[in-house]
Amino acid sequence: MNNFRILFDLQLKHSAKLLRGGNPKGLIYPFWSFAQSMQALRIRSTYKKLKSDQAKPIWLYSERINAAGDNAEAFFEYCVKARPDIEHIFIINNDSPDAERLQKLGRTVEVKSYDHKLLFLLAEKCFLSHPEVCFLNPFGSKENCYKDLPRPDLVFLQHGITQNDLSAWLNKEAMGFSLIVTAAQKEYDSFLDAPYGYTKENLIKCGMPRFDKLKNSPKNKVIIMPTWRQNLAGAENPRNNLRDYNPKFKKSEYYKFYNDLINDDRVIEAMQDHGVSGEFYLHSSHEAQVDDFAGNSVFKIMRPPYDYNKAFAEGNLLVTDYSSVAFDFAYLEKPVLYCPFDRDSIYGGNHISTKNYISAERDGFGPVVTDYESTVTEIIKFIKNNFKMTPIYQKRAREFYFYHDHKNCERLLRAIEKFDRNRPTIT
Repeated sequence: MNNFRILFDLQLKHSAKLLRGGNPKGLIYPFWSFAQSMQALRIRSTYKKLKSDQAKPIWLYSERINAAGDNAEAFFEYCVKARPDIEHIFIINNDSPDAERLQKLGRTVEVKSYDHKLLFLLAEKCFLSHPEVCFLNPFGSKENCYKDLPRPDLVFLQHGITQNDLSAWLNKEAMGFSLIVTAAQKEYDSFLDAPYGYTKENLIKCGMPRFDKLKNSPKNKVIIMPTWRQNLAGAENPRNNLRDYNPKFKKSEYYKFYNDLINDDRVIEAMQDHGVSGEFYLHSSHEAQVDDFAGNSVFKIMRPPYDYNKAFAEGNLLVTDYSSVAFDFAYLEKPVLYCPFDRDSIYGGNHISTKNYISAERDGFGPVVTDYESTVTEIIKFIKNNFKMTPIYQKRAREFYFYHDHKNCERLLRAIEKFDRNRPTIT
């Protein structure tokens, strides 16, 4: 690409748009853009020097900007030991509480840093559990400065089992995944049925890498872990890629339902009578809203980043709505209570979900209730029955997954290696 074009790619149209909207950032945008163009020239020059004598293939791993503990970390930890012939690098903010733990496993690099951008060009593979824009494109609005250079294969590890049609978001044209990890036949079939644009060659039947790390050591706990709501999430802050506080959140039905539930006198009394404790995990996309919730002597409000494996291990009952964490919990053959109280809203445009492929009523691992009083009643019933999982739900849990072992990372690595062997050679 012509260096002059890169250097003077000032994107003045964007500056004019900002100014017309009354945004003073339009005045400084050309200077920022010029600085980023200078960086692009440096990165391109360094890339050419390093690419010619690169000693090892590079694999990148990422989850959330400020947190790990998901499928990418599990696979990263496994591959560092299984494939020492490859340079494995985890992309995460340096100030993340999880960064220190990851640095004991291998190298980490700051999100959207100079090194991240350079490594993205040099990398052979990029493993993502969350398809956040900064991991799919660390170059931001200066992507045009790199468009003639190669990109790594994007391997989507997923954050959890896909239950609904998310093709409007995760389709091949938008994401360009080379491979997608699946853990169950119904999930696998949904990627072929819905208009994602992927084929069988893009799908891997191996199971979630993080399932390998699941352990079962219940501590008489009720875990409440709902998913997020797109219409309640604050705006994404371009400086840190985290979501801002949303002052309207506390007025929502979602907030009232869960804040009332963890403070319900009937639930608290039953828990105290049976020596049960509780933990509430607000979804990471609502991290800025954690302080809106009031804990008590029984229910503890947990703060991100979460140790999900610890929660799954120590919990006796999971209370959720639509979250894929139900599949982790059921993998351990422990009961789930589903409370999709706002289903019409979720599937009516207030979230990213549309068609449902895996139904809690048909395929789930516990009872389904759709109102507050029934949720309270079922929680108390579980507590009094010592969190017993009924046979029908045990059977579903045993039959749902492709595999029920701790070899998901091993199968995934073999699938990656097979994908590379079967790739046509370019001459």
